[in-house]
Amino acid sequence: MRKNKSLALLASAAALAAAGQANAALVINTANTPVTIDTSSAALAGNTWTTGSSAGAAADVSTDATVDTRVQTLTNATFATALISRADYASSNALGFYNSTSTRIFTYPTGDALNGVLATVTNNTGQTITSATVNWGIFNPGTSSATQAEEIPGHRVYFSTTGAASSWTAVGDFGAHVNGTALPQNTTVPFNFTTPTISVANGGTLYLLWVDDNAAASSGTGETLNAFDTTTVQLNAVPEPASLGLMGVAGLGLLARRRRQS
Repeated sequence: MRKNKSLALLASAAALAAAGQANAALVINTANTPVTIDTSSAALAGNTWTTGSSAGAAADVSTDATVDTRVQTLTNATFATALISRADYASSNALGFYNSTSTRIFTYPTGDALNGVLATVTNNTGQTITSATVNWGIFNPGTSSATQAEEIPGHRVYFSTTGAASSWTAVGDFGAHVNGTALPQNTTVPFNFTTPTISVANGGTLYLLWVDDNAAASSGTGETLNAFDTTTVQLNAVPEPASLGLMGVAGLGLLARRRRQS
């Protein structure tokens, strides 16, 4: 059976432009500073957000373990299709799509085992990144039901520094139902995670993947809608040894000055 949920992000544009190069990245130039993943038409046209699916049917993957196993067989190229633009979100689609009316990104799997939406991030900070912090808000637009049965609530989130098969690290499940209780309607609830230690050299790429399984336990009414109201990514870097040395010299100079003044 199909289920409806949305990856929805607050957008500034009313329409989606034509598709661009697959897996084009959001380029982050400054470390240790949150950067918003834009969902304007220009960003979507450039494919900062892309989508894809894995063949199968409802309930082929219906637990964290089975979804994890399937995702490990996939690559970033699996999710390299540009988002299409639709004026409605009530009908299902094998791929993620952009809703031009609500300016949100949705997943509503049908005819596949799972689908997902991928954000591609390039490190252009001039430093090696040792972790990444991701923040977003899941919004319940008012159609979720507290009694909605889902094997995996919301989306299961992964990251990878290569995009290769067997490279994905699962972060967890994030959705419109927490411990069986629906999120308050028309309210945004914040979620975030920081990756464990990673190493992304300058010029390297970080892939962030939100996966939606095609659950068997769902219905055509009271669909679970998961909406990103804002999404930020912060690439964290430890100061280079040279920078630490300069900080130490500056500190010694300040200490000597204070001693002379005392």
